[in-house]
Amino acid sequence: MRSEVAIVGFGRTPYSRARPGDPVLTVDEYIAWAADLALQKAGMSKNDFDGQGLGVAHAEAAHTVNWSAAVAENLGISPTVLLRADQGGASASAMLIRAAAMIQSGIVDRVLVVGADTPLHIPSAAPGLPLSPERTRGVYWDFQGPFGVMGASAQFALVLSRYMHEHKVTPEQLGKIAVNARYHAGLHEGAIYRTPFTLQDYLDSRVLTDPIRLLDCVPIVNGGLAYVVTSAKTARTLTDRPVYLRGFGEANNYYRGSRSLPDITYTGFTQAAPQALQMAGVTQRDIQFLQPYDDYPFIAMMTIEDHGFCKKGEGGRFVEEHDLHFDGDFPMSTDGGQLSGGQPGGAIGGFMPLIESVTQLRGEAGARQVRDARIGISCGFGGIPLRPPRPQLHFARPVHGALSMSAIVNPATGKPLPTITDLTRPFWTAAKEGRLMLQKCQRCATFNFHPKPWCIECGSRELQWTDAKPFGTIYATTISRSVAMNFPGWQAELPVLLCLIDLDDGARMYGQVTHCKPEALHIGMRVKAYFEAISDDAGIPKFRPLQDA
Repeated sequence: MRSEVAIVGFGRTPYSRARPGDPVLTVDEYIAWAADLALQKAGMSKNDFDGQGLGVAHAEAAHTVNWSAAVAENLGISPTVLLRADQGGASASAMLIRAAAMIQSGIVDRVLVVGADTPLHIPSAAPGLPLSPERTRGVYWDFQGPFGVMGASAQFALVLSRYMHEHKVTPEQLGKIAVNARYHAGLHEGAIYRTPFTLQDYLDSRVLTDPIRLLDCVPIVNGGLAYVVTSAKTARTLTDRPVYLRGFGEANNYYRGSRSLPDITYTGFTQAAPQALQMAGVTQRDIQFLQPYDDYPFIAMMTIEDHGFCKKGEGGRFVEEHDLHFDGDFPMSTDGGQLSGGQPGGAIGGFMPLIESVTQLRGEAGARQVRDARIGISCGFGGIPLRPPRPQLHFARPVHGALSMSAIVNPATGKPLPTITDLTRPFWTAAKEGRLMLQKCQRCATFNFHPKPWCIECGSRELQWTDAKPFGTIYATTISRSVAMNFPGWQAELPVLLCLIDLDDGARMYGQVTHCKPEALHIGMRVKAYFEAISDDAGIPKFRPLQDA
């Protein structure tokens, strides 16, 4: 793969926080804008991609089911190869890998890759076309939201709590990463937040869901990004500064709700990074900068570890001992990253490390330019975030009236309720009766949480609903101190103590812990389930310390 394909152009629209007076653009408009910028930089036109390749990243905004085809139609491109990626923040990198494979195989010579999102407002879908099911209710939401999982920060806080527990990472070490991102954002005119802040400012920022602070979180924006990748031969005819793809790696290690992925403090980079380095024929010592997918500072720290720049658990000390500035000994997030630059939707944010890497390697980073940059690492990182339908959300559909997609909320409590299906009904019914029932594989005896169509260990469909022991041990904790996601029913219960709990029968599940002071909550605590009715048809397990059960 070494130097057989190259990125020859890229585009990044101005970002918007959807403030009064800002233009209200659709996803399609942002895509066209970003594509235009990328094509201008590459010295190409959209007609150069007829019979070639087009890649489209997943968007959270309302779109048609056949989204990539609709984008091709809107751009007026008739591609031979149509790619789509829905791997969250890894989407931009995943499409580069697939585009490179298509080019190397000779199927196409060039691919235009585009992505945009408008998470701060939801534009309408195309008239007469079916909406994507992205915001319809699903089992992931049903087994998170009602349990007290309020947004992505609560999910990531659980991971961070376990990471800090195992490796004694300090807030000061995490804060240095956030401060560094803001420093670089001050040197990037396209960044959303450019005013510097100090480490003390970081430490003083409000705790949202312990241990995640306000300054750990990305500013959400609307925007679009794009890049053009071609064969090396074509690249040399277009620019004297092509950026070659020398190596790549990919791994997908989704958490499965059991002990199959027992340590959530490791990422797929432990598999992907060695692949990329070996393919490129380089080692960590050859790398001149790292552009992580920094949706939270600790993800950037884990990225450092899992790329082998230091041992697992030594990321905090590594950050302390190294200068992360563009002119330091370990340049990182040199565009301000997502932490200060902005995140245009989780999937589209993955374009940012890639485009900043290309900018650095072309020598076009201006005041934040890494000296003599020749080789760097760009990272994409994705997952299955919590994205429920929003309460009272309406998608306008011209000609065909309107479709209302409202999250189901208990009117008496203001809390979210699950959608009960034939697959999940036994769980909710048993909880209403005061029992914890889980699917159990009749072949390998694995318990599933949440309910799945087959065994997550052996693939058997011989699943039987079985009473599980109501005891477990807390694996990770977070304390939500503010209400997120427009569900005011949680306000009266703040702070909400949310945990990942390893049940004695082997499954790992979300659970709200009550009858416990926040300062007493800790990893390793033994807990026992009890049950509350949440509707006429469903109950939910909650947990309390075993000594109080």
